[in-house]
Amino acid sequence: MTERTAWTVDGSVVTSTDRLFGLKLGLWPAPGAQLTLSAASAVFVAGDVPGLDRIPDYLDDDELTIRAPLASWRSAFGPVSAVFLDRRCRLDPQPAVQQPLIAAASS
Repeated sequence: MTERTAWTVDGSVVTSTDRLFGLKLGLWPAPGAQLTLSAASAVFVAGDVPGLDRIPDYLDDDELTIRAPLASWRSAFGPVSAVFLDRRCRLDPQPAVQQPLIAAASS
C-alpha cells in the first residue's frame, strides 16, 4: 500500500439485533479492513456533487491536482434519493399526504 489508499467496499451485511440496525462493510486492498456500525435509526442519502467529473490519477498527479476534484463535507450536494430506517416508525403503505424525502433544517 502507498501513503494514500482508496478503500473499496468488497461486501456488506445488514443485520437487525435487539432493536438495532447493523451494517458491516468489508474493505480492501489487502490487508483489508472491516467497518461495523449499529444504530437505533439511520438515514442513507444518495446524491450528486457538482464538479465531480474527473477521477484523479493517484499515481501520477501532484497533491493539488488530486485534491481539487474530491468532495468534502463542505461540498455542494444535491440529494437524489433517501432511505430512512427507524424502528419507532410504522410504514404506511398509502400515506394520506406525501412527505418530502429530506426535511429542511431549521435555523
